[in-house]
Amino acid sequence: MSYYLLKEEEIFDLHQKYCLVKGIIRTLMSCDRTDPKIEEMLKKHREYLVQLWQVMNMPTNMLKTPENREEVLKAYEAINDAEHIYTRLTSTSPSPSVGTLARLRNSLKNLFKKN
Repeated sequence: MSYYLLKEEEIFDLHQKYCLVKGIIRTLMSCDRTDPKIEEMLKKHREYLVQLWQVMNMPTNMLKTPENREEVLKAYEAINDAEHIYTRLTSTSPSPSVGTLARLRNSLKNLFKKN
């Protein structure tokens, strides 16, 4: 297999992301579908999955020209940029108690180290 348009590592990266997003969608499908947050997350995951599929299959029917290589690389970079936006939109914020627990744990460690 020729890796002119996308390198082997890039194709592997796209495939890994594709499988991960498919798994997330399957998990979300089993959740409460009446919750608007779940529906919104499901919609965003599906959009990202379609983008991944399109970029994964771009090199299939394209000639190996420098122009096509540039087009595929731009699409690949757009996927990586979208990943950062996508994870920011769909990830949950950390619990405020996590910082408090970490400070308490560190205080206790320091207390026992001194004795």
